[in-house]
Amino acid sequence: MKVRISKKLLKKDIDEYSRLNRKKFTAGRYAKISEIEYRANRFLTKFSQDEVQIDDVKLWALYINTFGKNDELLDKLQSRADFDVRAYLEKKNTGALEKVGNFLGMNKQPYFSASVLRKKYNNYKNACQKSYGDPLFRGKYNRLAQKLRTEAQDYVDAYAAGKFMLRPEDYQEFRNYIKIVCHPVGVGSKEQQVLSEVAGLISKQKEAPVVRQNQPQNKKNFLRRISGRVKVWGLAVLTLAGSLWGIKSCENNRHKEQHRTVTEVRKMPVEKKETATLADTTVWSKVTRNKENKTKENQMSQNQKIWNNYYDNAVEILSSTRQKEKIYKQIDSQLERGIFSLPQDVSKEKLAYTYLVYKEYGVRSSLENALQSKEKLSSSEQAQLLHDIAAAGNKGEGVKKMASLANGGILSSFSRYDQASPSLQQKHRQNLKQIKNLKQLMQAKKQVQHQ
Repeated sequence: MKVRISKKLLKKDIDEYSRLNRKKFTAGRYAKISEIEYRANRFLTKFSQDEVQIDDVKLWALYINTFGKNDELLDKLQSRADFDVRAYLEKKNTGALEKVGNFLGMNKQPYFSASVLRKKYNNYKNACQKSYGDPLFRGKYNRLAQKLRTEAQDYVDAYAAGKFMLRPEDYQEFRNYIKIVCHPVGVGSKEQQVLSEVAGLISKQKEAPVVRQNQPQNKKNFLRRISGRVKVWGLAVLTLAGSLWGIKSCENNRHKEQHRTVTEVRKMPVEKKETATLADTTVWSKVTRNKENKTKENQMSQNQKIWNNYYDNAVEILSSTRQKEKIYKQIDSQLERGIFSLPQDVSKEKLAYTYLVYKEYGVRSSLENALQSKEKLSSSEQAQLLHDIAAAGNKGEGVKKMASLANGGILSSFSRYDQASPSLQQKHRQNLKQIKNLKQLMQAKKQVQHQ
């Protein structure tokens, strides 16, 4: 049965969301915005799954444009409308205030230089990576990425409308800006048309001949050329002298090497000494190998300790101190009773974290069954448990991709990190810094081994 959502609630959320975004930042305002975005995400998800009864198509068009800005959702709504949805939104967005601004020249598009464009698309890439890397930060960085993407689309529209002229030194960075921030660029879209136009400008720029001005030959240039030649002659003389000295030195070294080689050949060790040396080497290699194994084990335990600190703190952020202890006791009980087993690289903290991440994104997994089961898991259930843990990723990035695919690319921007206490936030930042240092150390070791 389809759900009917109140028109009054939809209008209220649209108006209040626009009003709150125009005010100064406060903790209360931010909490209210997060609440509205969370509710909008649920409504749009239900709409994408055909679980909503549409009574007012125009109102839903404004709602999708305010919170979703998703072409697939607009296409879905278009199938239920008897008018052009996008044309309606474009006309609606061009209000009386914007028309007055255009008339007075107030809405002039600011120009982005190459350095500004580079900074903007690097910020966009950074926001996308962090939103997929850590689920606790997803709300903050999702909003930042969406803001930069909307800004890029508006900038492309302004260029296509002829509101500004592109400078030749900014051609390449403008092209990179569109490719990165507006990705994926649809076939026949405005972004693709602008890319083609800029590519033509770049090719013409490369074909243009370079004009060089002849410098006047004055006395200063003449003295500069003479001084340069004197320097070259001086270097040539020094090089020749150095070469002659080097030849003589090489000859002396060659005689010394020949003499040393003859001496070493006369002092060849006998077979008994070779056997003794081989035995000593074998014993020494065993001792060295044992030390290396212990070092690796210590390194692995240290690495796991860093990750466990991250998981333990993240579990408390995603739930609470009391809930964290409850989940830990539940895992210990299941392990003691032999309901399931965990490999060495999967700790109690990681299992609890993975369980909460699946729950946070609303993605089904076998972890809940493993924690609630009163009977020992079968071999297939045990294998599925380990598969779901591995698929989640170290920091939940796998679960986020699953949720994104299931919800048509729409994810809630609600952030548990923003709701956590300052002490938990500080611990989380410290843990992330330790993980980053650990990764850099591992990469450095790999490079040394390859060399």
